[in-house]
Amino acid sequence: MTLAIELDNGLQVSAEDLEWKFARSGGPGGQHVNTSDTKVILVCRLEHLRGPVRLVERVQMNAGSDSLRVSVSSNRSQWRNRIEATEQMKQQLLALSENVAPRVPTRIPFASKRRRVEDKRHASDKKRLRRQPGSWD
Repeated sequence: MTLAIELDNGLQVSAEDLEWKFARSGGPGGQHVNTSDTKVILVCRLEHLRGPVRLVERVQMNAGSDSLRVSVSSNRSQWRNRIEATEQMKQQLLALSENVAPRVPTRIPFASKRRRVEDKRHASDKKRLRRQPGSWD
């Protein structure tokens, strides 16, 4: 098994578990871009991810899908696009494996509570005045 992606935190993806696709890039480039499949699409299925169990589970949970996809067409060379796609995949895996601290709930400020009650009282008074007989005179 050859490792295609290995991160410092222990996550690993073997070369057999990466799916490479190639297509023609769009945009300027003349005959070269019209005849060469330089665009690289790299797909990593997350069920094949290996490493510490807590990191693998965190990546799978944070990803929101069963695979990660990277598309690169910035270079004229397919080889350079492959290298860039691998680096982008590493960055995505690192970002997804980071532990994001949960939001700590804060108290509602007193001024907000007071404003809310005053607004309710104002709306109530307005409706009450509409109901009173003789208020239209």
